[in-house]
Amino acid sequence: MFLTAMVICLASCIGEKFATGEVESRTFTISGDIDAIATSAGFDVTVDPTLSQGEVVVTTHTDIFDKVDISVDGTTLNIDLNSWILRARTLAVRVPAYEYNTIAMSGGVDFSWLGCNVPSLTIAVSGGADVEIEAECQDITLATSGGADVELWGSSHSFVVAASGGADVDAIRLIADIVEVSASGGADVEVYATESLKIEATGGADVSYAGNPTYTDINASGGADVRREN
Repeated sequence: MFLTAMVICLASCIGEKFATGEVESRTFTISGDIDAIATSAGFDVTVDPTLSQGEVVVTTHTDIFDKVDISVDGTTLNIDLNSWILRARTLAVRVPAYEYNTIAMSGGVDFSWLGCNVPSLTIAVSGGADVEIEAECQDITLATSGGADVELWGSSHSFVVAASGGADVDAIRLIADIVEVSASGGADVEVYATESLKIEATGGADVSYAGNPTYTDINASGGADVRREN
């Protein structure tokens, strides 16, 4: 069984093909009232406030462009690949600074948004995705799993985070009044609370917090660790 698996893996690796076309940038046109973005397939996505709304700029190899799928479904901007025949060494996308209130990233995506300023923001990150957001919001809700890395900084009235499956959340620079943390499965979470802090940590999770909240409700079990940062 092990030998068979190794042979299949070796054959797959030998047969893997990389894009060989020149790298260039092309502009895709979109339309609609967009307030969400969903991305997978290893894209490197940046929210670019200098772009005009309705324009998405993709930078990749010329033999990859026909596999790039940029579409709008309802109010969601979807960015995906419709084929994995070729691997791309360069696969970058710049999107306009719509008022995204929902962000869904998976499949090894890198996502960056500096200057996020929306009332409410919901973030879902999984599958080894890497997300960084500078935010000024009233409410932020984050669900992350599967070895994802999330870095948040700025401020928010409330911050609710659920982290599992080895996810890493660095929100120690996100100054929030009210913070709720649910961490399990070896997740690593850092938060900052000024008024209220509730932590539920299990299954080897590691949670650290800063700030001087007037109310705390902290529970740790199953080998989890909760500590206060100086």
